[in-house]
Amino acid sequence: MTNQLEIVAGEERQNRSKPADRIALPIAIDRVIVRDRLRAVDHDHVATLAGSMADRGQQQPIAVAVRPEGLKLVAGLHRLLAAKLLGWATISAVTEEGTDEELRLVEIDENLARNNLSALDRAIALQERKRIYEAIYPEAKRGGDRRSSQQDQNDIVSFSSINRPDIVAFSKAVSAKLGLDKRSVERAVKIATALSAEHREALSTHKIAKNQAELLKLAKLPTAERDKAVQLLTRAEEPAKNVSTAVEIIRGHRATAERSPEDKAFERLLNLFGRTPKKVQRRFIEHLQANGQLDGLKGDA
Repeated sequence: MTNQLEIVAGEERQNRSKPADRIALPIAIDRVIVRDRLRAVDHDHVATLAGSMADRGQQQPIAVAVRPEGLKLVAGLHRLLAAKLLGWATISAVTEEGTDEELRLVEIDENLARNNLSALDRAIALQERKRIYEAIYPEAKRGGDRRSSQQDQNDIVSFSSINRPDIVAFSKAVSAKLGLDKRSVERAVKIATALSAEHREALSTHKIAKNQAELLKLAKLPTAERDKAVQLLTRAEEPAKNVSTAVEIIRGHRATAERSPEDKAFERLLNLFGRTPKKVQRRFIEHLQANGQLDGLKGDA
């Protein structure tokens, strides 16, 4: 039996002159297919959304595309996960049409419009948008792939010449469409270009992910130093405080200070606690309070 949302999608194909007229309908959550998402899940944000949706209901529909295998999620992953967390069977949705790359743009633009996007997530989203932009407008890429022999030798992403034709053409287009600062777009794309998939994953929950200035420092490093810097920033024991400190250690200007076993244990605990979702942090503190362990620790001190 044809799903009601699929019927509406067919009707919209005949009349798409007013996107605002799209009809949101409830669909079964278990029919929504989630795959190949650009942005990592923020579990704290999911919990916050779930609380809001429990009190006020769903304020904005998710977007899906009708595919032979089911309803592919286009935008609204955190809303979908919040609905699942609440135990909902259905969720309000609208349909989007287009190729996979066109639908990817919908996902990216919705993410870029949100204020809670980290600097790293924004950089990754803009780089992916640039890739799709160049696929649609291949002339924008011409002349933008030249690198000097010195750049090739050092494997350094050039930040001194911010006028690469491919990046400039893209930054002008995206700044006009999304209202983003052109120079910020250029810097973000260069950050994402410099960081490997392994770097991105390692830094996704690190404080540096929210700091564009630190990400820029990291992206400017030669590849070998960049790899070592990410390791120093994210290691469990005695992580580097920032990129500058990591570089000093790598280049031998700063020795790792000797620390007592107690200091090292404290650093590990502090690092783990800082990476834990706030909901889990609160649960941990409540557990200590309920069992009187905080009072006991004060007495031991």
